[in-house]
Amino acid sequence: MALATSCVPYPGTVYLKQKKTNNSEWTHLPTNYPLQYTEYGLQSGDVVMVSIGTAGSDPKFNAYFNDPLGVPNTGITGTPDPALRGYTLNDSGSVTLPLLGKVDLTGLSIEQAQDKIRALADGYVENPVVRVSLLSFYVSLIGEFNRPGRYTVYNRKLTILDALALGGDLSLTANRQVMRLVRIEKGVAHNHFIDLSDERLFTSPLFYLRPGDVLYAEPLAAKSRQVNTANGLSVANVVLTAAILITNVLILIRTSN
Repeated sequence: MALATSCVPYPGTVYLKQKKTNNSEWTHLPTNYPLQYTEYGLQSGDVVMVSIGTAGSDPKFNAYFNDPLGVPNTGITGTPDPALRGYTLNDSGSVTLPLLGKVDLTGLSIEQAQDKIRALADGYVENPVVRVSLLSFYVSLIGEFNRPGRYTVYNRKLTILDALALGGDLSLTANRQVMRLVRIEKGVAHNHFIDLSDERLFTSPLFYLRPGDVLYAEPLAAKSRQVNTANGLSVANVVLTAAILITNVLILIRTSN
């Protein structure tokens, strides 16, 4: 009875199921879904690496903008965390770069930020080479993940499926039909719900994750039953053990008499 009430049905563990046909069977046919990727716009709190050089590798110019290792000169060295060696966008969404001064990057994509900084550097050197990278792209995986935690990634096109792989997949008791995604935009936390069992997930604007996203995998009711069953079995085991001990004691007393 305990096993029957605590098992997880097989359909509840399947990802990306196709829509059923009229005869209630899965089609199992190849399908194509257009992906909806939108470039992320930089915002306050983001950490970026900015590297400025010249096509001719002018030593003086490169030494002014970058340290000998090619890392922006932020005054912090000797740390393995690359985010600590970058530039943090302040509350107004700008960074202060050597020689160029304050540069507003609010809402710009990485490519647009590179173009803006390149245009400013062009006034100081011919044909500047600019590279901007986002260092603060992390996602938090909590709940029914096999490896929950906070993960830093350097792939701007991180998908929900990539996040599942980072977290070691979901446990068997995770609710794949209702996963919560918390996304903070402009100081507002937005709650979204995602059905991982539906193949149409590919068309969702939430398929691609954003920096700071939190994925919460809720447990199925089966897990609650498992916990209650385990607790019940533990209590029953204690009671049974006590009953056996008392019975043995009574038998010993009777035989001794």
